[in-house]
Amino acid sequence: MSLSARLRRFIEALPKAELHVHLEGTLTPDFAFDLACRHGHPLADLGPEAIHSFYQHADFHDFLEHLEVLFGLLQHPGDLYDLVGRYARFARRSNIVYAEVHLTPLPLVLAGMPYPALMRAVEWAADEARREGLQLQVILDTIRHLGPEQVEETLRLHREHPFPCVVALGLSGDESAAPPEGFEAAFERAREAGLRTVVHSGESGDARSVWKTLERLRPDRILHGIRAAEDETLLKHLAEAGIPLDVCLSSNLGTGVVASLEEHPIRRLFDAGVRVTLNTDDPPLFGTNLNREYLLLAEQLDFSAEELFRVAGEGFRAAFLDEAQRAAYLQRQERLWQAFQAGA
Repeated sequence: MSLSARLRRFIEALPKAELHVHLEGTLTPDFAFDLACRHGHPLADLGPEAIHSFYQHADFHDFLEHLEVLFGLLQHPGDLYDLVGRYARFARRSNIVYAEVHLTPLPLVLAGMPYPALMRAVEWAADEARREGLQLQVILDTIRHLGPEQVEETLRLHREHPFPCVVALGLSGDESAAPPEGFEAAFERAREAGLRTVVHSGESGDARSVWKTLERLRPDRILHGIRAAEDETLLKHLAEAGIPLDVCLSSNLGTGVVASLEEHPIRRLFDAGVRVTLNTDDPPLFGTNLNREYLLLAEQLDFSAEELFRVAGEGFRAAFLDEAQRAAYLQRQERLWQAFQAGA
């Protein structure tokens, strides 16, 4: 068996964590059309081919607009239950054994879906996924260009209706439309409520946006963060402070944040000692899965087997897990690595 075939087998067998995947962004075109028919949504009248047009993006803002349309297809807690189950089956095909899914609850609540009901549906589906081998936890996402008030409202819902599966608060959306100033108090209250914090930054925004995010919001992880590669001082700070970046190769290419995979700065980040995790972001919207993301690292960005192993390990080291769980997952990876080195 050739080395490339051995490496492919190693990638496929490697137990993985996925820390940056939006639950709503796991909606496949087929399921999106089913939901449109289920709820009598106008997209149902356009036919399945029209749905596929929302999976092709001219740029980052085009992508955000498509996401908003797809979000509107989720109208009942049962839709979320089905969506989590579908993601769990999809994730297991890449041997993802742990996932932190980002869920944006407030638009669903404002559209009439009760928060306790939607979260209960997610938790029931997560319990089923756990019995099938996937541990799934939730990051409550908020949309920055809607303002700090919707972050506070999301926190209020969480405090009034706490669910064990919720581990963190996130902030996503257009960096240029809403810089981190103004969100400081909400993020401090999130930490007081026992939540970890993550922020999209350095995706469409530049390295200065990452600096501001770190200074103002003090997140545990930066989502994307790839524009940090433009600033040597920032690279050094991220490496020394041990702040992980959740990187998504195909997403960055699909939204036009990078012009080509060959130009993607993940190699520069990794070589600078920055902690990097690998993720899909919104897999069907970018035609990918986590195995494919690792193959892209190996085949197009020249990551060695050892480097792939290190990236996969960061997925668990950066996760919001207790130490016993983290150690157990890392031991599973180590056993596979030892077998690979031995030629198995």
